[in-house]
Amino acid sequence: MSKFLVSLIAMALLLCINPANAATYIYTGVNYISATGPYDTGMSITGSITTSSPIPPNSNQIDISPLITSWTLSDGVNTLSDANGTLDAPYVFPRPPLFTTDGSGNVTMADIWAFDTPPPAALGDVNDIMAILGSLSLDSVVNDAVCTNIVGGNICNDWSAPAGSGATNTGGTWTSAVTYTIGGTISGLLGNVTLQNNGGDDLVLNTNDDFTFDMALEDSSAYLVTVSSQPVGQTCVVTNDSGNLDGADVTSVVVTCTDQFLFRDGFEAL
Repeated sequence: MSKFLVSLIAMALLLCINPANAATYIYTGVNYISATGPYDTGMSITGSITTSSPIPPNSNQIDISPLITSWTLSDGVNTLSDANGTLDAPYVFPRPPLFTTDGSGNVTMADIWAFDTPPPAALGDVNDIMAILGSLSLDSVVNDAVCTNIVGGNICNDWSAPAGSGATNTGGTWTSAVTYTIGGTISGLLGNVTLQNNGGDDLVLNTNDDFTFDMALEDSSAYLVTVSSQPVGQTCVVTNDSGNLDGADVTSVVVTCTDQFLFRDGFEAL
């Protein structure tokens, strides 16, 4: 059995046995040492990749595609992300994002190819290409490269880059942060209520159920849940509304909604 397959099996077993929270891996490249065209030596590749759970410790060049939930990379000129690009395209040959970690789960090396034209490749495709090649201690970017040769039906194995339209450097570093979510339960709600965490991340609720804010926060971050828009004819009050994350998701926020009453001639009425 190949080492690569063993790594994949190990990753799957670790995730099943020890599911964890999302993790964000932040890349900071050193400034380009060679730059032409729209690039200059004050630029570099920066960005982040968020995974549904941390990459297991002691991983060796494993494909993390199944874990990725979002990503973004910038080369100083172009910005690619999961909304407009791909990290797993059949260019040159299929090159998924491969990551290596140490015994603590810190990323020590990664090989990533990012393209702005999704697969399958076609002759004449114009790509902005970003390559983070930790195995070579090299970052390389090309602006508006044109695919000039197709093999295997949809694999581009050669580009023609416009003269003076790229840059390189000697790599960069990865840092990571595990993130946690804020949520709780709501009861008594009859209409629509809007909750906020830390003055943003609006969450509109219309049913009595568990809820979770979309934006996850790093460990130790402060949170404050408030009501920004009350339901018609009701008042919702938040308890267990604030605190600091402490190595786990928060599920203890309680929102209780009650009807508003008016007093007329000594009697209670809606």
